[in-house]
Amino acid sequence: MTLTGRHRQPLGATLKRIKIMMFAPAIVLVLLAGCSASGRPSEGDLSKAIQKTNNVLGLGKVPAKQANCLAIALLESKLSDETLNAIADADAKYRNSNADAKIMVGLGEQVATCGSR
Repeated sequence: MTLTGRHRQPLGATLKRIKIMMFAPAIVLVLLAGCSASGRPSEGDLSKAIQKTNNVLGLGKVPAKQANCLAIALLESKLSDETLNAIADADAKYRNSNADAKIMVGLGEQVATCGSR
């Protein structure tokens, strides 16, 4: 065992710390890339999710024109980014906040307008 440095730490331990410090920025970037769902989803992502037969809104299969209208209404609303991402990701386990639930109820008129198109 070779000792080095002022504190007489094993050389292997010092090299291990250096490797960790070299790769730490890359690890952080990979972890942040996995969390890229932050921010509001795109209109296209919401529209595609709404068009699916098993969408989390419980609307059944929605035609593209109506889904686009709904996506715009959702994005223009004050719904949280978390709720919008849950819709876009078809996350059936997500439970929105009471504030978002009230906003969804308030969107009823816009949903009806989109449904009549």
